[in-house]
Amino acid sequence: LYFTGVGMHGGAGIMGLPGASPHSGLGDLFLMGGPVYVLIFTILFLDVQIFLFKNRAYKFNSILFLCNILFLLNIAFVSGALFQPSISIVFWMSIAYIYMQRNLKK
Repeated sequence: LYFTGVGMHGGAGIMGLPGASPHSGLGDLFLMGGPVYVLIFTILFLDVQIFLFKNRAYKFNSILFLCNILFLLNIAFVSGALFQPSISIVFWMSIAYIYMQRNLKK
């Protein structure tokens, strides 16, 4: 249970499926996939933030860095924040943005 989660479908009902709500985006991840999902999200988030911080000379990187910090604060208290486009769009766009920047540097 603690390694794989309970396999909750739809993460607290945010995908249109019925389910209980932990009222935390991190809790949603834990219930859906256990600590593995939380670890994957943490690694992805840190990878994005480290890249944006190292390249903060570009103003857009600084803006994305600060917006992602606000997203992390939201995900701690808002159920479904990782999947709700109005809350998480900046985070998902920053992932695409940094991978585009990495490909341009090669």
